[in-house]
Amino acid sequence: MIGERAHKAIRDIEVNIIGLKKKKKDDLAKKFQQKIDEMWAPLRDVQAENKAAEIAKELALEKEKQYEAASMYEQWRSRIYDKREDMSNIYTSRGNSLMIDIIGATPRAALPITPRGYQAALQIAAGSNHVGLIHKSGQLYTWGVGASGRLGLDLTQNGDPQSDTSKPCLVQALSERSVIRISCGHSHTGAIVSGYNKNELYMWGSTGAGKCGLGSIVNKEECYCSVPTRVLVGREDRSVKKISCGSAHTAVVTEAGLLYVFGCGDGGRLGIGIGKL
Repeated sequence: MIGERAHKAIRDIEVNIIGLKKKKKDDLAKKFQQKIDEMWAPLRDVQAENKAAEIAKELALEKEKQYEAASMYEQWRSRIYDKREDMSNIYTSRGNSLMIDIIGATPRAALPITPRGYQAALQIAAGSNHVGLIHKSGQLYTWGVGASGRLGLDLTQNGDPQSDTSKPCLVQALSERSVIRISCGHSHTGAIVSGYNKNELYMWGSTGAGKCGLGSIVNKEECYCSVPTRVLVGREDRSVKKISCGSAHTAVVTEAGLLYVFGCGDGGRLGIGIGKL
């Protein structure tokens, strides 16, 4: 900017300043130094302007990035909202079960998927190796280990009522009924289903020790019930309000507040003989 001649002049002045300082003529050296500062002043102004322009450009880029990030976030939120409100049902390849995606938090879990509105659930219950979920439509879905028929799936599911499944599958036997509550034990499952005049109890899975409440026939040999089966509660077939399945026994509470228990009584788990229940 100041040209080669000015640079040579500055260099000559600097040489003089070095000589004056060696001779300890500091006052005269300062005067020459001020002259050099005056010659460099225009360049410093330009440098300051360039620096200010660079800072302004960086700020503008940062602001643009922040705006872009905010815009992308708003678009993402909008997509999430739309998907959550999406009520268009998506079914499995068989066309019987809704495609309800289950996402875990372990390294082996599936990739994150935005839940759809039609996937809304009312209740979920987990046993030792299987899970039951009540969809907001009242339909029941189960998945996990299928041994002993604990999932309640019929022969249309892989042709084997004891087959395992990693995806929620509709329990066909109750597909036309509204399931209110479900409980999963170790190898059996119970559900409360809405009836015409009362809430009915359905049980399925391993019947060992009578935990499914299917009567004395299960004491003669080990068997299982793979299809949800209606169980009468009390002589008057009372309406059921709550159910809880343990490892080898089941407890239900009626609308009248009466407690009924059945299954393995080892360790006094059924509460029989300890007073009025």
